[in-house]
Amino acid sequence: MINEAGKHTPHRGLDQILSKLERAEIVSALRETHGNRAHAARRLGISRTKFYRRLRALDIDPDAARGWPGERGPQGAFERRADEDARRGPGLDVVLAQVERREVVSALRETEGQRTLAARRLGISRSKLYRRMDALGIDPDAPAPAASA
Repeated sequence: MINEAGKHTPHRGLDQILSKLERAEIVSALRETHGNRAHAARRLGISRTKFYRRLRALDIDPDAARGWPGERGPQGAFERRADEDARRGPGLDVVLAQVERREVVSALRETEGQRTLAARRLGISRSKLYRRMDALGIDPDAPAPAASA
């Protein structure tokens, strides 16, 4: 990445970017569902088991993630579920894949398609870059995406 002074700055690691985003999405879901873990998992489009694993892996305290004043007024289960379904966006896995794809494409663009340099910028091995490109549907034999000016 190039800063305002025209100097090259190191790229944040891909895993760091994805972890930070995942953490923010989980905390946001917990806040929006008023700490209800089952509803937060449903809102993110993941199983409760996966939700609890991610809470532990990212060291998130679901009770500390509550950032709202007071409790929600009484509301029936049907209305609550309809309200949550209306706010549900793309699943967590979809959001993470979109961001990961954007970061990989950006690194490839910045390095003019040089896979080794792109992997270094992302803080991952070259083989992991190829695995991620395959999983994200990025053709390794295609020319590097053109930089947009």
